[in-house]
Amino acid sequence: MNRSLKKILPIIVSDIDGVLIQEQKAILGVPEALKQVRKPLGQLHPIQYANEQKSQLPFVLLTNNQYNNSTEQQRIGILNQQLGLLNPYEMITPNQLVMNYTAIKPHLQSYKDKLILVAGIDEEHIFLKDSGITNFITLEEYAALFPFLVPISKRNQADVEPTRQKIQKRLNLSEINILEPLQINAVFILGEVVKWEECVQIICDLLTTSDGRIAQVFPNPAPEKTIQIYVSSNTIIYREKGQLPKVGSGMLQLAIDQCYQLMHHKPIPKSTFKTFGKPQRSAFEAALQKALELIDEQKYQAGQIYMIGDNYNQDILGAKEMGWKTILVKQGQNKQGEKHNSDYIVKDFQQAVKLIFKKHQFNYDI
Repeated sequence: MNRSLKKILPIIVSDIDGVLIQEQKAILGVPEALKQVRKPLGQLHPIQYANEQKSQLPFVLLTNNQYNNSTEQQRIGILNQQLGLLNPYEMITPNQLVMNYTAIKPHLQSYKDKLILVAGIDEEHIFLKDSGITNFITLEEYAALFPFLVPISKRNQADVEPTRQKIQKRLNLSEINILEPLQINAVFILGEVVKWEECVQIICDLLTTSDGRIAQVFPNPAPEKTIQIYVSSNTIIYREKGQLPKVGSGMLQLAIDQCYQLMHHKPIPKSTFKTFGKPQRSAFEAALQKALELIDEQKYQAGQIYMIGDNYNQDILGAKEMGWKTILVKQGQNKQGEKHNSDYIVKDFQQAVKLIFKKHQFNYDI
């Protein structure tokens, strides 16, 4: 169909925590608003989308939350229950969710034939299996295999042998290959790291050379270039239960950076960190790609894109960089109702949906 004859569909992208969910429960009015969003186009605008009883508005969720390192499939299953979306037509699907590590997957797969260090998830994590990655060692395994690297942990020597056997089998290495710390080609921080001291120490050790080997002698000066560290989320502070802010995984990146500066008396090379998640452009590009995949390009074309969020620094600024229309809700991170430079500021998600529907003359059934 000629592009000029295609009908235009607005795209809605929304954060989850503080917008749809608060303390594991649906926020008042959200289930009702989502059921409106998930209606067939023919019910939203019977004239413009006449007889369209299958196609829906492209709707994507974009979050930085690790959710205990769950996968998109696991998170969506829980989310549909929390939101009371039980009708198959209403339910949100995994291909409508962009989590903190969604955009990192292609980079992970680019190291498929090279040994990488993975932090924040264990060796059985389904994300690694789905990505087809087997040439890896976890931070926990690396610390157990070479306990002398992290004396602060006081690891038991008994941990070494079972870990050695597991790594030899996975990586097809001889015993002589594991006598010295393994060369690492890239580091992927994919979830919440528990033992920060081990993570900071080992990564700082790996940055003493340009190729991911651990230097035998402290380098002076430090190498101009290092292996890359991919970080799936740069959330520094967030709110959950109660009023006090919580420390996010983005603070770990700051800790590595500060320790490096203390050791080398210079900033970490700019090319070292590659960060994902909001407000990074890659996160919003991944959400846009998901949304475009939901559109039948034979009939429709993407129109205005709306971002609904509660965090100005992550949701709103990131969306503005993309040229999207931004809607800041007075909940979650912004429950004090602070005035920011957002295109729209509304009470909650329900009001945000009503605003979008009004602009596009969609029916909103109360």
